[in-house]
Amino acid sequence: MTASHRVSMSNAHFSLHLSCRCGLAALCLLAGATASVSPSWAQNGAGGAGSIRHTALFDGTGPAGRWRTNRDAPRLTREFSQAEHSLGDNSLTWQFTPREQTKFNDLFYYQPINGPFSVLRFRLRNHGQPFAIAAKFSDGMGVEWTVPAQDLPTISAVEREAGAWQDIAFPWHQWQVASWTSAKAEAITFPAQFVCVIAYSIEGGKDYQLEIGEIALEDFNVAVSSVGTHELPAQGRADDSISTAPFTVRLSTPLRKPLGSLRLSSGNATFARVNLALQPNADDPLSYLVSMPEAMVIPKYIRSNTYDLTVFIEGDAGDDQRAFASHNLQRIAIQQRPGKAQRSRAHVAPHNGVPTLFINDQPHNGMACAAYRPEPEKFAAFTSAGVDLFTICGTPTDSGYNLSKLSWLGEDVYDFSQLDQRVQMVLDANPDAHIFPRLYLHAPAWWSEKHPDELVVYEKPDGTREPLIHRGEKPTPSWSSRIWREDTVKGLAKLIEYIESSPYADNFIGYHLASGTTEEWMMWGANENQWVDYSPANLAYFRQWLTNKYGSDQALQKAWDNPAVTLTNADLPTYAQRNTTAIGSFRDPRQEQQVVDFYTYNSWLVADTLSYFASAVKKITRNQKTVGVFYGYLLQLCGEQRQQNAGHLGLEKVLNDPNIDFVCSPTSYAFRQHGGLGTCHFMSLVDSVKLHGKLWFNENDVRTSLSPGKPGTWGRANDVPGDIIQQDKELACVIGNGVAQWWFDVGANRYDHPDLLAALHRQGGVARDVQRLDRSPAEQVALVVDPDSLCYLKVADPLGAEQLIRRLPTLHRGGRPVAHFLASDLAALQRQRLLIMACSFAPSAKQRADLDQLKSDGRVIVFLNGAGLYSDGVFNPERMQDFTGIRIRRHEQPAKGAVTFRSAQGLTDGLAGQSFGAESYVQNPALLPDDPDAVVLATYADGRPAVVSKRFPTWTAVYCAQPQLPAAFWRTLGDLAGAHSYIASEDVVWASKNLVAITVHDAGERSIALPTPGRVRELYSNTVVSDKPVSRFTWPFTQDSSCIFAVTPEP
Repeated sequence: MTASHRVSMSNAHFSLHLSCRCGLAALCLLAGATASVSPSWAQNGAGGAGSIRHTALFDGTGPAGRWRTNRDAPRLTREFSQAEHSLGDNSLTWQFTPREQTKFNDLFYYQPINGPFSVLRFRLRNHGQPFAIAAKFSDGMGVEWTVPAQDLPTISAVEREAGAWQDIAFPWHQWQVASWTSAKAEAITFPAQFVCVIAYSIEGGKDYQLEIGEIALEDFNVAVSSVGTHELPAQGRADDSISTAPFTVRLSTPLRKPLGSLRLSSGNATFARVNLALQPNADDPLSYLVSMPEAMVIPKYIRSNTYDLTVFIEGDAGDDQRAFASHNLQRIAIQQRPGKAQRSRAHVAPHNGVPTLFINDQPHNGMACAAYRPEPEKFAAFTSAGVDLFTICGTPTDSGYNLSKLSWLGEDVYDFSQLDQRVQMVLDANPDAHIFPRLYLHAPAWWSEKHPDELVVYEKPDGTREPLIHRGEKPTPSWSSRIWREDTVKGLAKLIEYIESSPYADNFIGYHLASGTTEEWMMWGANENQWVDYSPANLAYFRQWLTNKYGSDQALQKAWDNPAVTLTNADLPTYAQRNTTAIGSFRDPRQEQQVVDFYTYNSWLVADTLSYFASAVKKITRNQKTVGVFYGYLLQLCGEQRQQNAGHLGLEKVLNDPNIDFVCSPTSYAFRQHGGLGTCHFMSLVDSVKLHGKLWFNENDVRTSLSPGKPGTWGRANDVPGDIIQQDKELACVIGNGVAQWWFDVGANRYDHPDLLAALHRQGGVARDVQRLDRSPAEQVALVVDPDSLCYLKVADPLGAEQLIRRLPTLHRGGRPVAHFLASDLAALQRQRLLIMACSFAPSAKQRADLDQLKSDGRVIVFLNGAGLYSDGVFNPERMQDFTGIRIRRHEQPAKGAVTFRSAQGLTDGLAGQSFGAESYVQNPALLPDDPDAVVLATYADGRPAVVSKRFPTWTAVYCAQPQLPAAFWRTLGDLAGAHSYIASEDVVWASKNLVAITVHDAGERSIALPTPGRVRELYSNTVVSDKPVSRFTWPFTQDSSCIFAVTPEP
């Protein structure tokens, strides 16, 4: 059996950072997976005084999916002429041939373990060229640790025939923080994430083949033979101090340089830890006098329960063996601090023109810290920067990405102790913190084994179907499964009840629900190009949806043009059906309505699942807490298979759900270039989100220079001054759009530099300052998107990117802010002067009627290629004129390449003779303007019209068959429409009624025009620009800077 495993880098929003802090220098590998490991024990040579435990992490068997190369396909092709790994009956074979420039290769193995080790050992056979072998892992804080490489010769034929193995051991004392990481750590925090095998000293063109038979940990455990009398209490209260007079501990084996600690724990969770002083007994080398240099303080926010006080000793037992001993000293019943009589409450409501988070009826600035890797120092740093809103990871059941440990251990058995630990870290840093945890919704492996028909199934290109094993570790529950939904709600109820009964209940203000690929409610398998969901549960739910839509077999048969189909036998379209189209880029509903229905249902299912859980949480919390979700990535998942397959086209349904208070996404991964070279924007149609009264949270995961990675990766700057430039730009976008944000530590992202923290503190102050201003929307230019139309578009067609994400850099440099709306919100766009209708291939009757009402008051409406192509669900190019006002003709010959502007006064001034658009852009079918009453503005190389304009008495229509047009053209159309222009340069502008935010690349003075006169103050520098009302002002921008101007009009 051969299986290749790739990690998609196209949306690497997730990084696996687990945290259960422990001060010991000990390694624990990935927690949360469910494969078992089998320890074996052997007495050491000291007469049974200690024992060596041998734990096989990998014993030569599956599952294969735990082995992964974290290089994506393009990088593999670039660095290796061949590279693969395959799992046989009793070993894994890793073989590769590097290209000349390639210096190393690595292979990752994901496997759980729950304890420290003395030695990490590999059992190998090197059948290929000799190389140097090393290993690494990433600990619970994202810090990478490694060991010096050891030479690994080729195994001889005699050894191979004799069945011999090569043994490589990496003892504990060799592990150090990796030289290639900027992270700092004095001790390993476990659980760690993986074991990685590294091949160094490899040469281009040579063949390497390594057989791995076993990866194992060896632990040397020492017994505690006796403990003297101590004074540790049997009872205590939160915030009490615990101490004891010195007492003796006798071990079964002597240890050199022993270190001791006292721990307060419950199960596998440690809640407090203090170091102990160990004084050897000169007359007895096995005995130590143990004392407490400082008292242990019971955590202030610990809950009532019975805990263990345990002495833990580690030291050197000789022969490079790190040994460990532990002994439970005392059971202690602890009483938690009393909670407040009045629980905190939170909601989202309008405030000065924008949806705003209210906590206990007070508006909050929405600046927050989000942590994959919770640690007190991080929370303290953000607290010092003025942040009091935090989100941490948790789960009511199980996490899909091992970001929280398994909570649902069995029927009616839950363990939420990890959440206690993480909350304690936050509250130790900021007792007044407001917390809204990100709750991951998956299913334990034991549940999946019990419910095989409720699990996601994917179909391969060859038509075969398999259960989807997420990241090679465990099956995934189908969102259409009624059983999974109900069981997950039970878990949510248990978790929320657990929180409400805790001493920190008053600190919780809401819940962020997460599931799916990268926990962002993308269909499982979306990043891995696995096309789902062919489970029995999803088939049944699809048929129910069809029944609700069509109502009868006859209606379904007519729509699908299939007399044999019924509501009880209708099937899901195959991979082949989904991956092909009848008319080039578009589907023909006469043949493909089944596929159109499926993609409509696919996004409806995701939205329906969100609504189901949001409603449950609102009910459990009695509507006292906020609920939010990731969703609606219409300006990110573009021109690739996730545009249709991820299920993010149901934004209208999500925004109409009263139980959802906030929606969020990472800040767009596109256009993160430095300063004004980039175009900061959000992944969704944020103006529709606000229009429906929802708060938008921007997940600011722009990497800092303090974080691992090369400059430019995920927006990473070269240095801290560059980080501040990037962060200023991000907040200018956030403030200019009237939304909230959290700073995020994904990918080991760090902020712990005093200058950067000072900048974040300044930014938080700006976010509070603007709350007093009227931030009502002021945009007069709108990009309008119809997600339902994307169900008619070929999966991954480039047209889905050209009309959306790729248009943003030039649209946003036309001197005006640009709003992003759903087409279903057209009726509310009375303020807009220039409308760009993107991906409006199949407008509904309501959208057509709403747009007809906007064809007035001198507006300019731009129709991008294919607008109005479908009429009443029928592919009908002849009816496009009904929607666009311009006659369009279908050409058999595709249209491709750049277009050249003609001279047309007032429309192409300064553009005549210039060409725009990529040669690679192809339209098939070509839907080109053919209207004698229209003015041709640009043509293809073959002379066919590409861009035309047509004036009507009350409005102007523009049709763009080629959407790759310059900022100057969009500026001209805005002028024609009468939209207010803020700036003459091609810089990005965001604005609301009393705010203007601008990001520039080139340094220099800018003249900024205001739609309404007012006094002006620049907020980052707190500089008064004008203390008298002005209609225009100038500002000297430095290179790549961003500024936010508060405009106070006369009363």
